[in-house]
Amino acid sequence: MTDASGAGDGAGDGAVPDPSELGFAGCLEELDSIVRGLERDSVDVDELADTVQRAADLVEWCRGRLGDTRMRLEEVLPRLETPTAD
Repeated sequence: MTDASGAGDGAGDGAVPDPSELGFAGCLEELDSIVRGLERDSVDVDELADTVQRAADLVEWCRGRLGDTRMRLEEVLPRLETPTAD
């Protein structure tokens, strides 16, 4: 696996995908990969700041996605409630 953390400047072997391209599940997979790399101490100190920045960007995007989903559910779920007869 080449730079699963997404660290770097996007030059070279390819640009880092935007979180929206990865989707929620893809972002979680990349975050898991970043955490595993940090736990193994396999992140080069020269790439550490970029790796942590990428993780922060992914977390921020996921939080926004969860917030959007919660708001949509709060709009939809009340319509599914059955009216009670008095």
